[in-house]
Amino acid sequence: MPVLTIDKSRRRNSKRNNLVKLRVSTIVSNGYVNKIQFSQPFQFVEEPISEIRQTLNEYAPRSGGLLLVTIEGITPWLRDALCSSSLQAPPEGLLDFFSPNQRATYGKAVLPTFCGDDIEFAIENLDIPAKKHGLHAGQAIWTPLATWCCSRNFLKAYPDIPVIFIMSTQDISIHEELSQYYSEDKLRRFKRLRELPHWIFADLFSFTQWDRVWSATSTHINRLRDEVYGERTALPILEQTRTLHKFKEAIINQKECLRVHVAFTGAYKQGMSQMKDDRLSRDGFVLNCLIEKLGKIEAHLKNHQLSSERHLKSMEDLLSIAFNLETVAQGLQFKRLNYLAVIFLPLALVAAVFGMNNIRLQPAAYPRYAFPVLLATVVLGFISGKVGSWCEKRWTRGARALEARLLDEESSGSYSVPREKEYHQRRRSQNRSQHPPQASTSFISEKLGEAEVSKSKRESNTQYNIITGIPATNPQPPIRAASKRERGRHREPVTLIVSSSHGRARSASQIRARERIERSRDRILAGRQVRYCSIKDRGRLSPESGRYYGHGSF
Repeated sequence: MPVLTIDKSRRRNSKRNNLVKLRVSTIVSNGYVNKIQFSQPFQFVEEPISEIRQTLNEYAPRSGGLLLVTIEGITPWLRDALCSSSLQAPPEGLLDFFSPNQRATYGKAVLPTFCGDDIEFAIENLDIPAKKHGLHAGQAIWTPLATWCCSRNFLKAYPDIPVIFIMSTQDISIHEELSQYYSEDKLRRFKRLRELPHWIFADLFSFTQWDRVWSATSTHINRLRDEVYGERTALPILEQTRTLHKFKEAIINQKECLRVHVAFTGAYKQGMSQMKDDRLSRDGFVLNCLIEKLGKIEAHLKNHQLSSERHLKSMEDLLSIAFNLETVAQGLQFKRLNYLAVIFLPLALVAAVFGMNNIRLQPAAYPRYAFPVLLATVVLGFISGKVGSWCEKRWTRGARALEARLLDEESSGSYSVPREKEYHQRRRSQNRSQHPPQASTSFISEKLGEAEVSKSKRESNTQYNIITGIPATNPQPPIRAASKRERGRHREPVTLIVSSSHGRARSASQIRARERIERSRDRILAGRQVRYCSIKDRGRLSPESGRYYGHGSF
């Protein structure tokens, strides 16, 4: 089996930073079997820059229709050499992707640019090596890759052979990864890339393993959660907070890189869709497969975006819990100090009392007086706290009940009377019904006159009472006419029944006092905008005397 080998003498140079690895991979035909042959890494320095062109010209005749060039450890002198050589120069903006000013940022990218069949782009790939199982913040590898695909006319002697450059500033073994990737599946992926070089982005996406990244992130968050909740030995609060903030920053960087990947995939998919409209007849099936693959990658990345939001929220919750637990721990320490104060403050009070000059006690009497005073001080302080707490709870409960009752009244549009007041009114009504008034107690009805009573009996069956506020089920006619003040306000008369449970007539001063009470109550109800409701009249006509009597409204 013939094997393609290139034996080059390597130059040794003391400037190790100027060394660059260049590898070329292609398909070498060997009878009926196709094999991928890979060259050994060549080290280039500034002097033999022409070896790049010579190496490509040597590989081109035996290539299977595609040259894949990987450059690891690209340096500024190599960028200048590529631009100044006789080869077709790569885009200047693509090489600026590796400038020192751009290395400090994460999630940077150069959006794809389509120029005919050529394409150029640069993006950072994120991965975590599988050999590292104890993953912590900062162990993920950021791999910046710049890709330049020149489909035609790169080599003057072989214009139809496409050449794809994959460049990076790191020694990350791109060549080994790609050789393993394209060797699988009977070289189908390599043939697909040869037919449509734009598949290079989907193939390089294997360098980005977001599944492993977020799996490692979730594992580390669980470890931090165990430390915060106390299930594992935790660091001091200062170190723990610093670790939480550091890992939160790592999640933010990963989330930003993921956002760039989603935007980059969308732009690449849009460019492929435009290319599909321009070239309907050629490479239609392969192009449709690429567009479908890009759609799956975009959906996969958007799913990871949702996971990133959840992980970031988990870190914020852990930070909040850590601060709250530290606050609670400090509160417990102050509580222990208060326990000491319970003892020392009464002792200080007793010492101050016995240290006064106006108290003269013999030293032998100090224990007899000091211990009771100390005990009384502690008990008084303990009881005062309990009593204050009980009063506060009772007042709070009453205020809440009153507020709830007022809200219910406002929502229903009716206002009720407190139960205690309603109970006393019911008791007075029962007493009046058991002791009917004598003839002397009906002088107010006689003053009203039979004409006014008969007129009030013919009024509407709806009657209002200002005390109970409960609508009557069987209203009775009123027993007195409205006053001048009520007639001036153009409203329904208010029931005012004056009677005595003890059989005594009321004086004029008592009547005026009750009228003042009525006017005061009217002002209060008018301020609260209370509308009166009809109630059942508790008065009834006595069958023995034929005289109408009822219970009072006060």
